[in-house]
Amino acid sequence: VILPCKSVKKMSVSLEKRELFCMLDTETIYLKKRVYELAFSVYDSVTCDIVESHKFYVKETLESALFYFLRHQKMPIFWPNRLNVIDCLKQSITWQAAIDSMLLVLKKHDIKNIIAHNVSFDVSAIYKTSELYCEESQYNKMFDFLSSLNKLELSGFFVHGLPEGLAYLLPHKAKSGCATFKADFLCPTLLGVSQNHDALSDCANQIQLYKIALANSGIYKHCGTIYGNMKMFHEVQYENARRLGTGELE
Repeated sequence: VILPCKSVKKMSVSLEKRELFCMLDTETIYLKKRVYELAFSVYDSVTCDIVESHKFYVKETLESALFYFLRHQKMPIFWPNRLNVIDCLKQSITWQAAIDSMLLVLKKHDIKNIIAHNVSFDVSAIYKTSELYCEESQYNKMFDFLSSLNKLELSGFFVHGLPEGLAYLLPHKAKSGCATFKADFLCPTLLGVSQNHDALSDCANQIQLYKIALANSGIYKHCGTIYGNMKMFHEVQYENARRLGTGELE
């Protein structure tokens, strides 16, 4: 359940409460969002220490990508040139095995909150891939469990949790003047690293972004989309300094 726009959640920073969160990331190909890489990290929501991490290459999607290449002599849309599909296939497991492993870990750690950068995309990609590769009973089991968890949009933690000094470092949208909350810009600006669209390393980056927001306020507010959170950020904090940053984004 995505938290509604008007809800504001104060995240506890008490060391007595050490709830575990799951940071999630998927990498997909094709316009139908077929997952070829699934990664997640279970971490302490207070200290941000990582408890357990996993990354899986998806056998069925990689086989589809290889078939596409043999037929068209080019890799499918969104395939990263840095990866060799045959090398990935050698490390791959079935989608069902990956989902079973993820659910086992989430249940083991009593996870109640999944968080991701653009969480609606990642969760919908999991559902769409499961529709392709899972039997109906397996799909229903996965759907029932994931739908019972809170889905937290990472940028929702920045609505109240990004100091003005850091906000001024971010590029902004040329038309709206909003500082961008896209991870491709947050990571270089706030962490000094790139978001490489490698699912597991991106999870680690996103946990560090969460840590910055948590340290500055700990308040969570979700406004529907990343862009909705960007607009709300200016409405509740820096409306008079809308034109932030040193660069412009189209």
